[in-house]
Amino acid sequence: MIQTFPLALPGTLVNSHRIDLTAPYSKGWGVRADDVVAAPNGDVYALYAVHRYAYGVAKDEQDPSIANFGYRIITRYTAAGEVSAGAVCCRPAATRTTRPWPTAAT
Repeated sequence: MIQTFPLALPGTLVNSHRIDLTAPYSKGWGVRADDVVAAPNGDVYALYAVHRYAYGVAKDEQDPSIANFGYRIITRYTAAGEVSAGAVCCRPAATRTTRPWPTAAT
């Protein structure tokens, strides 16, 4: 059976980066599901990448509401599909690029 899970973005992340949750992907921010796994007890763990990339924004932009960003989010869902836990972290500086996703050239 196919099950759809809600993506829970922490309020502090949404507020500090002023993420417009109604904006389409073409406005610069997006989400990618990297991996999903089910535990024997029915819990489901999902690893997401959340990013914003806007052309022309300086790499050293200090205002988080303007700056490009990339985070990894791991979320645990109950067997019923409800969010039960989550964690956010930044990608290590060594893996950051100016593009939000790897390309064939990188």
